[in-house]
Amino acid sequence: MIELVVIKWLKTHWRDILKVIECVVIIITAVIAYRAFKEANIQLKITSKGISEQLTESYNRDISNSINTGIVDDIDLGKPILQEHKGKYTDYQLENFLSIYEGIDEALRSNQIDQSDFCDLFSYYLNETTQNKEIQNYIQKYGYFEGYEDLGAYSKKDCN
Repeated sequence: MIELVVIKWLKTHWRDILKVIECVVIIITAVIAYRAFKEANIQLKITSKGISEQLTESYNRDISNSINTGIVDDIDLGKPILQEHKGKYTDYQLENFLSIYEGIDEALRSNQIDQSDFCDLFSYYLNETTQNKEIQNYIQKYGYFEGYEDLGAYSKKDCN
């Protein structure tokens, strides 16, 4: 008797039951999708941090070679940089030095390097070099290295 009542009720309410099941499936799918997106976001942040660390290490190696550290040392000591001013370095060597900062600027703008990594590793010496009159005159003379100048302004504003 109870079975007949249940069967009769099911026959008359099967569409409602399907709607409830459909809603439950939608809710479960939404919860699973949310968790998947949340996990993907976590993995993306981990990957981005790893890329940032690799790029900063690479740029740090480039900026730390003997020629570039010599340029930074001469800037710190207030010595001339370029041979035409009785310094030790050629235009080409200075351009290579400035080009590293151009690459860092591109990486920072495209979020491949995060701000904390940039500020921790590069801002101090970048700030020193952007204040150097010989470098400022060189950049003015040739009219390029906008990325270097933009990066210097960013560093002064956002890394203190």
